[in-house]
Amino acid sequence: MGYWQPNRGWNTSRNQPVAGEYRAIALDLHGISASQAEQLKNDMESTQQKISTQDYTNLGKQQLVGDLLYATILSYFALNNVQDAISAKQANMVTYKAPSYGIFKTNITPMYWFGIPRNVKISGLTMDVDRITHLLAHKDNDHEQWVNYNRASGARLSAMEHLVPEQLFSTPENPAHGISAVKAIQLAAAEGQKIWTVKQANLAVALANITLDNDIKNDIRNAVNAGQEVTTHEKFVNFYGKTSAGYIILDPTTGAGAYMITSGENGGAILSAIGAIMLFFTALPIVLFGGAAMMVAWAIPVLVSVALILGGVYLNTKDWSLEDWKGFWAWDVTQAILVFNLFLKSVAIAAGLAQRTYLYMLSAINFILSKLTGDSEQ
Repeated sequence: MGYWQPNRGWNTSRNQPVAGEYRAIALDLHGISASQAEQLKNDMESTQQKISTQDYTNLGKQQLVGDLLYATILSYFALNNVQDAISAKQANMVTYKAPSYGIFKTNITPMYWFGIPRNVKISGLTMDVDRITHLLAHKDNDHEQWVNYNRASGARLSAMEHLVPEQLFSTPENPAHGISAVKAIQLAAAEGQKIWTVKQANLAVALANITLDNDIKNDIRNAVNAGQEVTTHEKFVNFYGKTSAGYIILDPTTGAGAYMITSGENGGAILSAIGAIMLFFTALPIVLFGGAAMMVAWAIPVLVSVALILGGVYLNTKDWSLEDWKGFWAWDVTQAILVFNLFLKSVAIAAGLAQRTYLYMLSAINFILSKLTGDSEQ
């Protein structure tokens, strides 16, 4: 997503949706208009009235889910605009809202097996404000006060990302619990973790003592090497059964920054290791014996795949009757398909095949296996 400015061109952010997510996108171009908020309020009251009278005419996803999500992200912008006006006056600042946007969405996490998505789980709701900007000036042209104001307002904007959903979705019986970058760092400090302010001078020492994911460490390293400073904590925090981490990337010359929150779930290393092992055994004959061994490279994954499947049959049935074969396919067909897919991809890589060729081969294997299995799996 992004927007275009005549004097600056495109200003974009990477945002990769997951199939099945419901996303509400809000634009705050120069404040939230009263008529816009009033229209949304009327729509939600109409939906509530229909539900209470059990009149479900013209009630769809937009009315039942979309309006509620949109109201949350719109409330975030509206409340922050009010707080911006108050804090700017107190800090002797002049501020105008520049075009900003953000989303509030259902959070769907794909479940993978050997790199292939098998299922999804809904893990809550997520607010992601990709771009929120202001035109700011200090009335006395005090640069230090201007930087301090940017730092303070950025921390408040981050905190509101968890406070607004908490307020809107909590009930006395079922309170909602939100987390943001600022809150994650506060939780880490409450646990006794060391809070790091990472700069060029202490980058190596900080990274050696921080046990967060490599992706986070790479973000920290890249940001510091680009002249930014990063505030983060030592290790993941456990927040209502979910591991999370927060880190803040700030420009020390302006006080503006990015307030990042990330999950501690990590299954990529296992899948990467499996893929590397498969590729190693597939490419090994080519490396050792040259191009003439291409057929050997093709044969290894096929033979190993067949051995795994037949081994599974033997271990599960120890019999070669037709009924046992049917039982195996009915019980373990998906695993067989995934093993074939995994090895087929390794074959395609080793043989230098194009991605399209791999997909054709993959489709053929899946078609054959589906015919073999019949109606054994829904």
